[in-house]
Amino acid sequence: MKQSGNIFLSIATSLCLMTAVVSCGSSDNTAKVADTDATAANMDLEERASRDSAVKHMPVTTVEFDALTHDFGTVKEGEQLKHTYTFKNTGTTPYLISNVHTPCGCTEPVYSKKPVMPGETGTIEVHFNTQGKTGKNTDRPVTIYGNTEKEIVVTFNAEVIKK
Repeated sequence: MKQSGNIFLSIATSLCLMTAVVSCGSSDNTAKVADTDATAANMDLEERASRDSAVKHMPVTTVEFDALTHDFGTVKEGEQLKHTYTFKNTGTTPYLISNVHTPCGCTEPVYSKKPVMPGETGTIEVHFNTQGKTGKNTDRPVTIYGNTEKEIVVTFNAEVIKK
């Protein structure tokens, strides 16, 4: 029985090595990308959990946005749109964003992971991929979680026409 277990372990190890060699030699590097994406996702989750914990222990502050909505107007399908929302920490304690949530993968937020000190400004950049989003995209929400009384929602609009 012990010998068959060793044989099984040898076969499994060989298959793993062959898969690694074949994956590394592939032209599209799909295996590498999937592994990198999984590692990045795990790091992001750990980082977000750490910020969530920090925010729960921070005093509440206030922030004021220059504008809560943005209108991209009429754009062609496939365009990559970008807008930066600017805010000021109007409170007396640092403002830390723990998470920025968008309802679908077509919208990606980029924001500072460092606290914004009282009186200073910060930004949240939103990237919107219009591919497959033809029609009116009205009041698309971007929800910002941090050490404010409640979450903050900024929105954007875009009318996407076929190419």
